[in-house]
Amino acid sequence: ELEIIFDAVGTYTVTLTAGNNCGDDTFSQQITISPETIADAIADNFNPCVPTSITYNDQSLNAVSHCWDVAPGTGWSVDDPKVPNPTFTFFQAGEYIISLTVDGCGEDVWMDTIVVADLPDVDLAAIADVCGETTFTFAPTISENGCAIESCEWTFTNSAGQEIFPNTNDCGPFDLLFDMPDTYFVNLDVTNCCGTTTVQDTFTVFASPMADANFDLDTDCVPS
Repeated sequence: ELEIIFDAVGTYTVTLTAGNNCGDDTFSQQITISPETIADAIADNFNPCVPTSITYNDQSLNAVSHCWDVAPGTGWSVDDPKVPNPTFTFFQAGEYIISLTVDGCGEDVWMDTIVVADLPDVDLAAIADVCGETTFTFAPTISENGCAIESCEWTFTNSAGQEIFPNTNDCGPFDLLFDMPDTYFVNLDVTNCCGTTTVQDTFTVFASPMADANFDLDTDCVPS
């Protein structure tokens, strides 16, 4: 048994000669050593906010076929998963793993992970009307949706349109005291890299009832 190591690409002729007292015989066979297939790709720059498209450019070596896939299997589409340079469209925020499988002299797989973002989701719990001086806690539920929150800007105005509690830039929770009867308007702008989500609410602080009366306490006699 003979082991031959080929360390360079090319076509080689292997010849075996066997002989005995009756003479020699020769057998030859050509062997082609192909280059290794390596999967690789680069992505074009893309806007990370949905809806967005991204094109991958194949950089593979010695590939004869391509197969692209994405996990998870929802939230995206592709123009053609069998071409070297496909374009993917993403319409849901999330983390996606893109894979390229190439065939040639063997099989190889290349993978990339991208994060697609969306506007922040903001839920501001409904504020109930109250009677009398009240301290409210403002604690919105905020989802980044793939992109860090950059700011939370609150605006509180009364029925006359006057701004109260100016420069409130806090994502919460925080407390504010409302001690004047009025109708108040709350506006919250939450911003991430994809833009701003606005939520609003309205509530009324009613005056507490105050009992008062004047009595005539002049003494008189009950008729008999």
